[in-house]
Parts: sequence; C-alpha cells; structure tokens
Amino acid sequence: MGRDMLDTLTYAKRLRGVGFTEEQAEAQASALYDAVTSLTATKLDVVEAKNETKEVMVKEFTGVRSEISDFKEAVAREFANVRREIAAFKEAVALEFTGVRREIAEIRLALQATNGRVALLNWMVGFNLALTAAVLVKLLA
Repeated sequence: MGRDMLDTLTYAKRLRGVGFTEEQAEAQASALYDAVTSLTATKLDVVEAKNETKEVMVKEFTGVRSEISDFKEAVAREFANVRREIAAFKEAVALEFTGVRREIAEIRLALQATNGRVALLNWMVGFNLALTAAVLVKLLA
C-alpha cells in the first residue's frame, strides 16, 4: 500500500459505518496514514536511493581501479628489478667463466711447456742410457 493508494476519507467513512465516532474514525485514519507514509517509499525515494547507491559504487570502483593500477605498477617495478638482477648475475657468471677459461688456457700452456721439458728429459735420459750402454759394451768387450 503506497501513499497515493491510501484514501483516508474512505477509510474514515468505513470506520464510521461500523460504529466508530467521527473523531475516532479520523484519528484512526490519520494514525494509519502516518504509519503507512513513514514506512513506505515514494518513487522519488527509490530514485534517490538508486542514485546514492550508484555514486557509492562509482567511488568504490574508482578506488579499486586505482588500487589495481598501483598494484600493477608495483609488480612491473618488481619485475624490472628482477630482470636487472638477472642481467647482473648473467654478467657476473660470464666474467667468472671468462676467468676460468683464461686459467684453463694458462694451465694448458704450462702443461705443453712441461710436456716439452719431459720429452727433452726423456730424450736426454734415453741418450745417456744408450751412451752408457755403448761405453760399457766397449769396456767389457
């Protein structure tokens, strides 16, 4: 029952028809009208509530969108930091491998030089043994 649908005059007439005095009927109709109008919403009330709700939702969604945007920016910054750290790590690893390769090359050169010396020593020992054997053969023969 809305405000426009409550006909207090007809209601009061009905009450008088069942034995209420005119004063009782008007008081009852007035009390009912006050109760109904205080508890029911008009179309304007509904429109105002709708508009207020819409404004609140727009503000909330704007806030949420702002938070999402801030979060996206923070995540992008963090990914950029991680990418920089990875690049720095790759560079450090590359430098370390370069150092290791240089050390390996130096060790190879040292081994090659050592192999040459060992070969020379082998030749000298072999020559010395052959010469000693030849001298012993000449002395004992």
